[in-house]
Amino acid sequence: MMNCKVLSKKLSVLLLIALPFTVQAAGVGTAYLVPFRLQTLLPVTADDISTMMDQPCVLSSEGAIKEIVAAAKPAESPFNRHGVRAKITEGNASLMIDSQGNLNVSGKMLAVSEDSLKEILRKRSDCAAAK
Repeated sequence: MMNCKVLSKKLSVLLLIALPFTVQAAGVGTAYLVPFRLQTLLPVTADDISTMMDQPCVLSSEGAIKEIVAAAKPAESPFNRHGVRAKITEGNASLMIDSQGNLNVSGKMLAVSEDSLKEILRKRSDCAAAK
């Protein structure tokens, strides 16, 4: 039978080895991105998009949401909450973008191009989906 001290020491070493694999990279926010042109059989909502990616893009600097809104132009169609293609979160702020690039900011309907969105995310993260 193994001594409790020895068992405790081995368990501590095991936990120290496993710890780096469970800690996620620190960042200022996250971004989930699905190609705008992707056709889905089922609707994609703000809650669903986070389950479509194994790992979100980790934002390394603040201001992605402000920069996306600044790059957006007036939208020609309303935001489609069943066609979400991007979800960006910074602190308590969140922004959803649909398959046409439409976003709703405080009741104002705007649209951003997929290329502009990807450029902004490339500057602020190491996101493979934005390349």
